[in-house]
Amino acid sequence: MSGRCQASVVLLVLLYACAPQVVTYGNGASPQESGEPLGPEKLRGSPQGETEADERVTESLRRAREFQTQKPPSEIIVTAGPLNQAYEPLGPVHADSVGVVNVGSILVDSLFRSPVAAAMHATPKANVPQMNEWLRNAAVMRYGSVDAIINVTYQNQPDGDAFADGLAVRFITQQTVQPPPATKTMEERLERLKALLDRGLIDRDEYDRKRTEILKEL
Repeated sequence: MSGRCQASVVLLVLLYACAPQVVTYGNGASPQESGEPLGPEKLRGSPQGETEADERVTESLRRAREFQTQKPPSEIIVTAGPLNQAYEPLGPVHADSVGVVNVGSILVDSLFRSPVAAAMHATPKANVPQMNEWLRNAAVMRYGSVDAIINVTYQNQPDGDAFADGLAVRFITQQTVQPPPATKTMEERLERLKALLDRGLIDRDEYDRKRTEILKEL
């Protein structure tokens, strides 16, 4: 074999080795061309695939129900102190302005403050209402249904970054317990029994028998 033929064979081998390998699915088409589902969807029809699909549907329904019952973030109470209402703690919640670019803060430091003062302590990138809004959104994203965020603390760093931490809680609905019906006193029962006798609704024997039963309870 000539040198030119040998070089051609080597080039063909190298091209084949470097060419991308396409997995076919029976009809010679690639996964994208065949339209055959990949990943967990390929398991449909098998017991494992049906179980995974049922679990995903159940989780989606649970999240949908939770979303329908949760409060809008704007209605969540944010307070620096505790609450008198009964609640169950959900967990900590945190918000900060790290990575946020606040043009207003930059302009304040540039136009209205001295370079020395701005360098020592920059204007905060977020105020308390903004931090409260971030706390609400963070609590909803993490816990879903949240009624309040309590014991909130705020901190401003010298570089202008603001931090807020609190405890997300959910109110406990206390059901009103109906008191048991008041028990009539023995005197009231005897008076009621005598009234029945006077009105002729019971005879003397019934009256005496029932009166004896009441008096036995003494």
